[in-house]
Amino acid sequence: MIILELKKTEVDYCSDCGGIWLDKGELELMTGFADNDSIKSLLIQVAGSSEKKKRCPVCTKRMSKFTSDKLNPIIIDVCNQMHGIWFDFGELQKVISNITDESNEMIEFLNDVFKFKLSKKEGGKK
Repeated sequence: MIILELKKTEVDYCSDCGGIWLDKGELELMTGFADNDSIKSLLIQVAGSSEKKKRCPVCTKRMSKFTSDKLNPIIIDVCNQMHGIWFDFGELQKVISNITDESNEMIEFLNDVFKFKLSKKEGGKK
């Protein structure tokens, strides 16, 4: 994992798969939400996902699957002990654009660093 920092937010990046790990509270820093309850209220637990469950890099227990959008589901892995959230390649940018309405400097940073672009259809600005 490679650790990058932008505005007091650490982004742990896996150079093998392109995934991103955010520790507890870091997604809130990126999106401007004040506390964890704000983010949790936007996530819906997914039952019976066919995606393999990932293990939390902190406690090594299997994480639960959640989504941030019913219409355009993006399945993310959330540690049951609330250590953090795992995003597969490109998922973090999609989740941020789903939960914030304004153009976000963090999305632009992530797109530049990780060479990922949202299409207009997916809610991104090209």
